[in-house]
Amino acid sequence: MAALRGKIDFLIANPPSSEADDGFGYRRAVLRGACEFLRDGAVVFLSVSFQYGPERVRDLCARFPQFSFRRVLAASAWAPFDLARPDLLACLKLYAEEEGKGGTPYVFPDRKNDRTFLNARTALARFFETGESPLTKWQSLLFDFRSHGD
Repeated sequence: MAALRGKIDFLIANPPSSEADDGFGYRRAVLRGACEFLRDGAVVFLSVSFQYGPERVRDLCARFPQFSFRRVLAASAWAPFDLARPDLLACLKLYAEEEGKGGTPYVFPDRKNDRTFLNARTALARFFETGESPLTKWQSLLFDFRSHGD
């Protein structure tokens, strides 16, 4: 691994949601770990589901100033964040708990008004009221890397 330090031109990562934090911990770990291996001018392609919202993406760049967000490269169509799946229901409950502690809000489009968004607590309450899962989409984000953060 030592021979790869500072020599990698690009990184592609599709980490799963992490538990016991806001679900974004593995993405932070990817960027933290990548710093020593990427060459100046490298790019990172990172999968980030829509519900994490732009504020968490901005926070990645604030925590790791070597990275700058360039754009969304690709995104799927809207799809249900299927709360019939126990793992996804558990995720949404953790998201709602994180918001309840003052954490960064999550972002789900409102099926009733496509110009507004729901946070995790509202999406969870709506699911329990109506049985309707919120929507999300998968995105590939592009980041630039500068070894000195300039």
